[in-house]
Amino acid sequence: MAMAEGSTAELVAQSLARANAAPEAAKDRQAKPPRESLPWRYRAAVASRAVAALGGGYALASALGAAIGAHLQPLLGDSRAEAAITGVMAGFVAYAVAFMTAFAVRNAWLAWAWVLGPALLLGAIAWGPRWLG
Repeated sequence: MAMAEGSTAELVAQSLARANAAPEAAKDRQAKPPRESLPWRYRAAVASRAVAALGGGYALASALGAAIGAHLQPLLGDSRAEAAITGVMAGFVAYAVAFMTAFAVRNAWLAWAWVLGPALLLGAIAWGPRWLG
């Protein structure tokens, strides 16, 4: 029983020592300077990717829908509605892929290139026959 009392006394002494050391540890934690925020270039790159994903993805989805709606109609016969619905459905998939691509590439320039490049190409395909006569 004396051994249990001795070990209990040691445990009490250790817990009191920790309690007395706690305010010093709290002072050490408060003395550290605040963590620096992220650099502005990183924030700008993320914002640029977000704009590329949102705006560029919308442009890509619209261009794909217009291109499919305009050029798939002769293949489906006289059903303009089916061509339009097919274009819109493909646009949803293209928007999701463009959004994921904008954040998957290495830098923001590639995000813009991968999103706007196909959008401009599909826009030219959709509107080219109207512009050329």
